[in-house]
Amino acid sequence: MYHQLGYMAGLKPELEKRNCKIVGLSVDSVSDHQKWLKDI
Repeated sequence: MYHQLGYMAGLKPELEKRNCKIVGLSVDSVSDHQKWLKDI
Protein backbone atom coordinates (compact mmCIF):
# COMPACT_ATOMS: atom_id res chain seq x y z
CA MET A 1 0.00 0.00 0.00
CA TYR A 2 2.79 2.43 0.77
CA HIS A 3 3.85 2.66 -2.87
CA GLN A 4 0.31 3.75 -3.77
CA LEU A 5 0.52 6.50 -1.15
CA GLY A 6 3.84 7.62 -2.58
CA TYR A 7 2.37 7.76 -6.06
CA MET A 8 -0.57 9.83 -4.86
CA ALA A 9 1.78 12.15 -2.99
CA GLY A 10 3.41 12.86 -6.35
CA LEU A 11 0.04 13.98 -7.69
CA LYS A 12 -0.56 16.37 -4.80
CA PRO A 13 0.35 19.60 -6.66
CA GLU A 14 -2.11 18.82 -9.45
CA LEU A 15 -4.82 17.77 -7.00
CA GLU A 16 -4.36 21.00 -5.03
CA LYS A 17 -4.92 23.00 -8.23
CA ARG A 18 -8.26 21.20 -8.50
CA ASN A 19 -9.10 21.79 -4.82
CA CYS A 20 -8.93 18.05 -4.06
CA LYS A 21 -7.43 16.20 -1.12
CA ILE A 22 -5.99 12.70 -0.87
CA VAL A 23 -7.70 10.28 1.49
CA GLY A 24 -6.19 6.93 2.43
CA LEU A 25 -8.08 3.97 3.83
CA SER A 26 -6.54 0.73 4.97
CA VAL A 27 -8.06 -2.41 6.43
CA ASP A 28 -4.72 -3.90 7.46
CA SER A 29 -4.05 -4.91 11.03
CA VAL A 30 -2.26 -2.59 13.46
CA SER A 31 0.83 -4.79 13.32
CA ASP A 32 0.88 -4.52 9.52
CA HIS A 33 0.62 -0.73 9.74
CA GLN A 34 3.52 -0.63 12.19
CA LYS A 35 5.64 -2.67 9.76
CA TRP A 36 5.15 -0.35 6.79
CA LEU A 37 4.85 2.93 8.68
CA LYS A 38 8.62 3.43 8.57
CA ASP A 39 8.50 3.05 4.78
CA ILE A 40 6.17 5.96 4.19
